[in-house]
Amino acid sequence: MARLAVDGPDLVVRLGGPERLLIRRARAVRVPLTAVRDAAVEPDWWRALRGLPRLGRWLPDRCAGEWRHPEGRDLVAVRERGPVVVVDLWPSSAPYARLVVSAADPEGVVRAVRRAMRPPGRHAGGPPAEHTHDIPGEPR
Repeated sequence: MARLAVDGPDLVVRLGGPERLLIRRARAVRVPLTAVRDAAVEPDWWRALRGLPRLGRWLPDRCAGEWRHPEGRDLVAVRERGPVVVVDLWPSSAPYARLVVSAADPEGVVRAVRRAMRPPGRHAGGPPAEHTHDIPGEPR
């Protein structure tokens, strides 16, 4: 099974043996975290696919390859059951427009990717940690 992981400044798709054979790619796919636009869990694996397969195969329990569509190429490595992680990438920042990968814990993978996307010192939905606002009339 393919694995999606944060490795320093990169998001890495490490392909399992079957995926390497199906995609005909021996090396892992590395994408800088600055190229990641969003990460989400898609409950239905087939909804994350777009376009037509260009390279790869569709076996009874898995689908792996490269899909082509008007917006570019997507890397797909999914098992045909359960949710998948969908990582949308900024155009021209990465070799793919989207990464679609099955994961044992898709919610945990998405949390890790989103946490790594945030600049150091930032909290979700708020100002940087070192910057605080005093509210007039409120005690400190």
